[in-house]
Amino acid sequence: MLDKLPSRLRQKCQFATDHFESYYQLIPPEQHKPGKALTYYIEGYFTGVRARVSRLVRKTLSFSKDLSNHVAAIRYFLWQRNLDSYPYI
Repeated sequence: MLDKLPSRLRQKCQFATDHFESYYQLIPPEQHKPGKALTYYIEGYFTGVRARVSRLVRKTLSFSKDLSNHVAAIRYFLWQRNLDSYPYI
């Protein structure tokens, strides 16, 4: 499973998971962070993204017929969100 990830991600990433037994067999112990503490923040982040990018919500009027428009809308949101973390801009 991990061999499908690019090498730069495979070496530097931390994986936050629940305590499912398969994760212990697949993920190296130094990169595996089991528990609810990190998954709580990750799920909260993606909930915020879904709330603000209406294209990600099922049964909405804001849908993209073209995949490139869909990707552009998500990138625009993430770009705007990241601007908030740089106070000097």
